[in-house]
Amino acid sequence: AQPAATLPPLLDALAAQAERLQAAGAAIDADALAGGGKPLRDAVALRALRLNERGLVQVEVRLRGAGPSPAALLALGVETQIWRPDLGHAQLAVPPERLRALRALTGVRAVALPSYAVAARGAALTEGHLALRFAALRERTGLRGAGVRIGVISDGIGGLADAQAAGDLPELTEQRAFTPEGIEAGAEGTALLEIVHDIAPEAALYFAAVSTHAEMIEAVDYLAQRTDVVVDDLGFPLPDDQRSAVSLNTAAALDHPDWPIRVYITAVGSWALRHYEGDFRAGPDGSEVGLAGAGPVHTFGGDGSTDQRGRGEAPYNELRLERGDELRALLLWDDPWEASVNDYDLFLLDAAGTVVAAATAEQGVATGNPREQISFKNEGEGGLFRLVVQNAGGRADARRLELFAFGPPEPEAGGTVLNFNTTASSLLAQSDAPGGVIAAGAVGHAGADLRTVRPYSSRGPTNNGAQKPDLVAADGVAVTGSGGFPSPFLGSSAAAPHVAALAALLLEARPQLLAADGGAPERERALLRHVLTGSAADIDAPGLDYASGHGRIDGIAAADLLDTVALLVDRDADTGPGSLRVALANAARDPDGPRAVFIEPGLTIRLARPLPAVTRGDLTISGAATILGDGLPGGAPGLVLSGAGQAVEGLTISAVPGVAVHVAGATGAAIDGVTLTGNGAGIRVDGGATGVGIGRGRGVTIVHDAGDGVVVSGEGTRDVTIQNSRIGVAESDTPAGNARDGVRVEAGATDVVLGAPAPAAPGLQTAQAGRLVHTIRGRVTLNGAPAPRGLIVEALLDGRSVAATTVGLIDVEGEPGFILTIPGPGLSLRFRVAGEVAMALVLFEPGRLSDIVVNVTSAVPHPESALPGANVIAYNEGAGLRHDAGRVTNRGNVIHGNGGGDVRGAAGVARAGAPVLTSFRYDGDRLRVEGSAPPDATVDLYVAEGAAAPAVAPDASGAGGALRYLGSASATGGRFTASDLAPGVALALTALATEPGGATSLFADNLRLGPGPRVDAVFPSEGTSAGGFQVTITGAGLGGPDGFRVFFGEREAVALAVSDSRAVVIAPPQGAGPVPLRVESADGRALVLEDAFTYLAGRVLQLAPGWNNVTWTGPRTPTETALAPLAPRVDRVFSWIGAEQRWRRFIAGAPAVVNDLDALETGQTLWLLVEGDAPLTWSQPPP
Repeated sequence: AQPAATLPPLLDALAAQAERLQAAGAAIDADALAGGGKPLRDAVALRALRLNERGLVQVEVRLRGAGPSPAALLALGVETQIWRPDLGHAQLAVPPERLRALRALTGVRAVALPSYAVAARGAALTEGHLALRFAALRERTGLRGAGVRIGVISDGIGGLADAQAAGDLPELTEQRAFTPEGIEAGAEGTALLEIVHDIAPEAALYFAAVSTHAEMIEAVDYLAQRTDVVVDDLGFPLPDDQRSAVSLNTAAALDHPDWPIRVYITAVGSWALRHYEGDFRAGPDGSEVGLAGAGPVHTFGGDGSTDQRGRGEAPYNELRLERGDELRALLLWDDPWEASVNDYDLFLLDAAGTVVAAATAEQGVATGNPREQISFKNEGEGGLFRLVVQNAGGRADARRLELFAFGPPEPEAGGTVLNFNTTASSLLAQSDAPGGVIAAGAVGHAGADLRTVRPYSSRGPTNNGAQKPDLVAADGVAVTGSGGFPSPFLGSSAAAPHVAALAALLLEARPQLLAADGGAPERERALLRHVLTGSAADIDAPGLDYASGHGRIDGIAAADLLDTVALLVDRDADTGPGSLRVALANAARDPDGPRAVFIEPGLTIRLARPLPAVTRGDLTISGAATILGDGLPGGAPGLVLSGAGQAVEGLTISAVPGVAVHVAGATGAAIDGVTLTGNGAGIRVDGGATGVGIGRGRGVTIVHDAGDGVVVSGEGTRDVTIQNSRIGVAESDTPAGNARDGVRVEAGATDVVLGAPAPAAPGLQTAQAGRLVHTIRGRVTLNGAPAPRGLIVEALLDGRSVAATTVGLIDVEGEPGFILTIPGPGLSLRFRVAGEVAMALVLFEPGRLSDIVVNVTSAVPHPESALPGANVIAYNEGAGLRHDAGRVTNRGNVIHGNGGGDVRGAAGVARAGAPVLTSFRYDGDRLRVEGSAPPDATVDLYVAEGAAAPAVAPDASGAGGALRYLGSASATGGRFTASDLAPGVALALTALATEPGGATSLFADNLRLGPGPRVDAVFPSEGTSAGGFQVTITGAGLGGPDGFRVFFGEREAVALAVSDSRAVVIAPPQGAGPVPLRVESADGRALVLEDAFTYLAGRVLQLAPGWNNVTWTGPRTPTETALAPLAPRVDRVFSWIGAEQRWRRFIAGAPAVVNDLDALETGQTLWLLVEGDAPLTWSQPPP
């Protein structure tokens, strides 16, 4: 195997040529580097090697952990283009002569060429225009894409100004180049924008230019946060198994709960006639077909591929190259990415059997991509060339091989580019993106061709068996040809923008589906995708197939289906056409039709009689409208949900005499963004309802009801979640309590979650995976809550960081998850998250796939003032939470001021044992708390705010003040430590413990923090910079000698005596000037007094009443001048003169004959008499 620190062959050859040029003192530029041989010359010409104007080569670096330091990169002259340690990669521009030095840096796992995009453009066939009934749709509806934002990602917008001058494009709302090659690196983006604008001329247009998969990830995230529809036409030379970073990122962007994107469309590719796939079958040794190295070559044919020349079987795959043709050949095989241990090589031979190009990187045990790529320009005569795949040395296990041939070679008439060709699974990464991403293929543009998938349009399935494409649309449309782009525009690149434009028209028709309307994004995205796919005209093979997916898009059919599945309520009448009542009745009559009822914003619907129960499954009722129930009979409900997968969003329901929303036996119901005010009760969940989510996104507000806010009741009622909601309190935090309990859980109900979900139980499941690597898939809980997307997870193999990824690239059991492929060998795996190494330990086993939950308690401060999903339940006349039955999880909620107690519950209800808070200590303004709790429980700490901070109520029903979430910790062995907490000025703490199964305890007894130290006086308040004198600090809360500390500026004083109200310390030496005093009490809390003490440049003496023996430290000074500051209390001084063996004296007012101590010398010893009863301060100047 190749040593891990080497470069791939092409970069190795580039580095060697650059080093030769450097040694010769020659210029290092593109021309000079291309002089290193034909492989380098072709790679530069075909842009497989990309050098910028400074001669730096673009590379992708796989990072280990946080990667190398910026200083190390700067020292090598490296330019950073993209830096994503969270994704484990960076894109850099590097001086070619420093490539080896870059590879040797700590934090660099591998250096390779980037995965450059391949546009999904088809072959030039015939001109033509196609009407996918868009014109008829516009004529009937007037839809033009108004109010919708469309983002386009491609190679560039060359010729944009020409297209705009021709009136084919408007000004773009925003354009951005994520590639260093600039916004006009290509012109395909201009053609895509023209198609979109032609169909949706009033849509706002955005554009992003990319050339690598790392840039693609950045561009997708950027546009997904700014636009409603995103479309691209790019593929990347990575496996199409839905596991590449670029494909997973696109799916995650579309799934992001906070981003406005509603649909993502990508071109499926135009590579069906330039693709081969088959299992490796050993043929003759390489030496028999013209290769220098030993090892069997692959036998093509006899494996289901087409064979246009009738070769039967052959040790090569032929293709025709004319003079000047440029070939980019790509070989992939099905080993784990970055962990291949099977070494296959790719060769190109001419008709005489001479090797003219080769790709021979050695795939190593530690790392290695299962990919080889050739770039070759035919500078000789045209003819048949041969692609040969060799099992290097015969050491590789048999793998499934994929071979692509990109470039100008066109399919032979009625045939294929490759002699042995496989149309199935002719996809690249990004075309295979999972989730709701739509891959669009291409059909002909007129007549019978409308029912025929273009022969070059890529077919599915993906390599992991998933359905692609999803839809097909027309290509062959005319564009301006700006920037030299060919017209007509063919390929799935031309088909994809048709789908994007249709999506924009549908969003204009139902703006309720846009993010600005505030609905549930996952439902809106699913509905839009359903309309696009469900309205497609079935072509090719009947039903869903791997050539056309659901079929060809149709503008009229899509609009008709939208009207059917998304009913519009546009009248405030209680009955009649356009009313809510009629819409619900229509939905009930057609179980396969309506999926949404959208109510026009601002409507107020006054009900005269009860609405029918909503039985239609998967129905969303949404709108910024009001339902008034003041005309209903006594006890009548507002909305009754009794189906599966129903949702109520955005409504205000008021004055209903009964319950505003009754979930009666429904499964999977979701109630979000609603306001319920002045009703008989807020929400009731009963009748065996399961999987009910209340407020999962925007929360609900339930105020001023005559009964309970939320009631969960009845045998079989379970899995109910209440999050992000305000019950009894309005948005302005003003009291708006309900007349009974805020939330009540009654007999029969169980598994109710208020606030953050219960922490996941640590677990590990293992299955079989690819050999010599261990794949880890899992979820992370951070401080007891699901870890946020983007958090870095590092794998440590025997203590070494070997892989890293981020949370959220995949979903695991409905939560953001991660997946890591760990190359061996090794013994044990641990995981580092948020700077902390988790307790989870996995034994490394080659060939294993392990599912794991990693629980981490992090000391890193987090700014959240509440756990995700926390509710505010306050000011209700009953209890905040009444827990009379079942298992209830209560985490992170702010519960206070409820008349019947904050948390009450019947005896005998299953609960976790309450935690015990045993000790605390401050480090500055940060707090550390220790205590005990049930093993494996998550402890959530809260500050009890309010001046008095009374103790917990005797029945543990409340904490005696408004609770604010502070932080979480996990209990290990029955003990926990919570660090780096920020309690502010709180006087007391309390806590709740939640077991992995979901049961939450009652409140812990309060841990009183006390008011902290207080300082009333500092005496003296100044002193000489020499230090060494006593300072007395008086106040309260100093706490005693254990742990008491005082700092004068940055220097600590020596404490002589400390009580709770008084401390005597020795001041340290310090430079002249004012300094702050920092007083730390025994519990670690600190008080800082700015400029509380002043150091003088000289020396300050404290003189006591009576005689004082002191030393003069100033310069030679007349005695009368030196004593002047002490007058009139000091009027005499004596000094023994050793050399004269006599006393000299100075007495104020005495004649000169008496005063023979006329001056004081530095270091002279004196006796002074201080008159009076008070001490006296003497400041002596410096020497």
